[in-house]
Formats: sequence, C-alpha cells, structure tokens
Amino acid sequence: MKKILRALAALLAAMLLTVCLAACGGSSGGSTGAAGTAVPEYDTVTDSGAGLSGELAPMDDRKIIYTAHLDIECTDLNESLAALEQALAKAGGYVQASDISEYDTRVRANLVVRVPAEHYRAFVAGASAFGNVTQRTEDTEDVTLQYVDIEARLTSLQGQRDRLVTLRDAAENLATLLEIEEHLADVQYQLESYTSQMKALQNQISYCTVNFYLTQPIVLSPSADDFGAQIGSAFARGTNTFIEFLQDVVLFVVENIFFLLLIALIAALVATLRRKTKRRKKAKPAHPADYSSPFPSAKQTKPEPKPDIPETE
Repeated sequence: MKKILRALAALLAAMLLTVCLAACGGSSGGSTGAAGTAVPEYDTVTDSGAGLSGELAPMDDRKIIYTAHLDIECTDLNESLAALEQALAKAGGYVQASDISEYDTRVRANLVVRVPAEHYRAFVAGASAFGNVTQRTEDTEDVTLQYVDIEARLTSLQGQRDRLVTLRDAAENLATLLEIEEHLADVQYQLESYTSQMKALQNQISYCTVNFYLTQPIVLSPSADDFGAQIGSAFARGTNTFIEFLQDVVLFVVENIFFLLLIALIAALVATLRRKTKRRKKAKPAHPADYSSPFPSAKQTKPEPKPDIPETE
C-alpha cells in the first residue's frame, strides 16, 4: 500500500511540474529533455510589446538630459576657478574632469562639472560671476521613451527570473535543472546589463553636465549679451592679434637662427656659382665658322685690268 501511495505521489508531482513548465513556455513551444519532460524556450527580451515602450509620460515626468557649454574670459583665472568651485559646492555638484594649461602669456582651463537638476538653471544663470561670458549654448535630449523601455524590460526580466527560480527549486532531475540554470544565467546577465544602463541614464538625468572653457587673455572680449560693446572692442582684438603674430615671428627667428643662417649661406653659394657660370659662358669665343680667313681664296681673286696702250702709226 505504501508503495502504491508513493508511486501516486510521484506521478502527481511529475504532472504538476509538466503543467508549470508548459504554462511558462506558453505558445512558444518547448524542447524535450533527457527524461521526457517539456522544458520551455526562454527567449531573450527582444520582443516589443505594448508595455515596453509605453505611452508618452506627462510633461512633468519627462526624462531630459541637459548639457551646457560656457565660454568665459577672466582677468584672473585662479580667482574665477575659486568662485566656480565655491558655487558648485553650494549647488551640491562636483567636478568630473579638469584640464588647466598655459601657453605663452595665456592660461586656459577646461572643466566638466555635474550639477543637480534642481539647481541647474540657477547655476548656469549665475555663471557671469566667474568672468565675462562670451558664449553660452545648451543641448537637451529627451530620453523618456528609452527610460520607459528599459524600465519595462527590467520588470519583465525580474518576473522571468522569479519564475525560473521557482522552477529550479521544484526540478527533480539533473537535465531539467541544468537547462533551467542555463536560462536563468542568461536572464540574470540581461538583468544586470539593463540595470547598469538604467543607473547611467538616471545619473545623466539627475545631474546635468556643464562644460566650462575659461581663458585669461590680454584683452577681454565684450559680454555675449552686449552686442554694441563687441564692435568697440574689435579694433583692440585685432591689434592684440597682430602683436601676438609679431611676437611669434620673433620667437621663431630666435629659436631657428642657426638653421636660417645655414639656409642663407647655401643660397649665397648657389647664387655665386650661377654668376660664375654666366661669366664663363660670356667669355667663351664664338663658333670657328664665324671667323673669316685673312687671305682671300683663289676663287675670290680677280685679274687686274690691263693698262690702255695707244696705237702707233
């Protein structure tokens, strides 16, 4: 009797496992394992359903990435950098990358800072405190659909993982267990990949990016908002550019003085050789055929006329 009850219990357990596996596989069909149990095909999450892309979110829920570019001229770069860092700390942001270089009398600084989205507008509007803003541009990217799509894929993958874990715990043979473990590892890999993408997207949305290009020129340019002052400073900028050009020329000559002297010496030798060659060509006698013989030839001699002798009677 006990053997019959055990056989019935095993049969019921096998039937329940078969029904669960068929329900998970759905209409996609299944593959038969070594023990004859139907195991569903767990496709990767690539199908596009209504829940993946979703509907457009309201304007308040839009996911937008903001990126600003600011060109700033300042009289003292160190003071401007100190003011920028102070304002950035007050806004709760941080410096992601920085590059400070010096060329001749100019100093440049390129900074990439991240600012919380709620303080982004005020931070960019107060950039005039860091120096003379000559150019201001802003890029916006709406990633709402991408955000909703990744969010839906994560939800779908989490559901698949939970179902596979349940099936794995209920598996009674090694072949079924190994196949479920294989699909579970694939789902877990996709889940980690989409989770990483979601974190990167949330970071770009939560913290806006501002690129600063700070320079310390000799003559400051007018502000980007004051077009009339730009005309007045055009002549000063042109003069400054011409002076810098002359300085560069002088520095180039001083740095390459020996090469320039060598080139001049070679040019002088070539010119001297050309002059000597021309003089030699002029001093050469003409062709021998041009000379005439000092003695007349036989064909050129003419008989002398005879004198007239009077006849005698």
